[in-house]
Amino acid sequence: MSPDEGFGAAKAAAQKAVQMDPTLAEAHSSLAWAIMHYDWDCITAEKEFQHALELNPNYMSVQHFYAACLAAMGQWEESIAQIKRILHLDPLSLIVNMTAALILAYARRFEDSIEYSRKALELDPNFPSVRWTLGLAYEGMGMYEPAAKEVQRAIEISHGQPLYISSLGHVYARAGKRDEAFKIVDQLKNLSKQRYVTPYWMAYIYACLNDKDEAFRWLEKAYRDRSAWMAHMKESPWLDNLRSDPRFDDLLRRMNFPYGVRGAEGAQLFVSS
Repeated sequence: MSPDEGFGAAKAAAQKAVQMDPTLAEAHSSLAWAIMHYDWDCITAEKEFQHALELNPNYMSVQHFYAACLAAMGQWEESIAQIKRILHLDPLSLIVNMTAALILAYARRFEDSIEYSRKALELDPNFPSVRWTLGLAYEGMGMYEPAAKEVQRAIEISHGQPLYISSLGHVYARAGKRDEAFKIVDQLKNLSKQRYVTPYWMAYIYACLNDKDEAFRWLEKAYRDRSAWMAHMKESPWLDNLRSDPRFDDLLRRMNFPYGVRGAEGAQLFVSS
C-alpha cells in the first residue's frame, strides 16, 4: 500500500494510543517506528524508543526496533550491541536473527551477516526475508550467482513480493547482466499498475547500473511519496556510488536527516562489479 495508507495511518493510530494511555510502552514503540519511516525523523523516533524502554525495559519488540533505528543513523556499534543483547536473551528468535543479519549487511560486515542469516535459516528455511538478507550479503561480497539464487528463492516463497523482485534486479545489475536487470525494471513497472511499488526500489537498480540520473529521478519520486525505505537511504550500501553526487547530500538535507550525510565513518564501500 502507499505510505499514507501504511505508515501514515499507523502514525495516527499510534498517536491515538499514546493519548489513551501515555504509560503504554507498546504505543510509544509503535509511534517511534511510524515516525522513523513516515517522517524520517530518527531523532524524535530515538526519544520515543528510549521512553518506551523506560516504561518497559523487558519489551523485546522496542529493543529490536530501536536497533534498526540506530543502524539507520549510522550508529553501528550501538546498533549491533543492541541487537546482540536481544539475541542473548532470545537466541531462537527468527525475526531478530534476520534483523541482525540485515544490520550487519548495511554495516558492510557481509561475512557476519551470512553467519546470522544461516542461523535464521536453521530456524526456518522457508522464511523469505532471511533468503533475501542472505542474498544481499552474498551480493555485497561480489558472489552474484549464490546471491541471485537466494533472492530467487525469496521471490518464489513470497509469491512475487516486489521487494525481492527489485533485489534480483540490482543483483543482476551488479553482476553486469544489464538486459536481465532492465527486464526486472519492466516487470516492476507493470506490477505498479496493479499495486503500490515504491520508487525507492527502482532507484536501487539504477544506482547499481551506475545510471545516476535515473537513480536520482526515482529517489525524488520516493521522496515525494514519503517512501518508508527512504529512512534507510543514508546508510544503504546499494547507494554508495551516489554519495559523491551533491544531489545525495541535498536529498538528505531536505529529509532533515541527522548525523551528517556521508554514511558510516570508515565504512567499507560496497564491492564494485
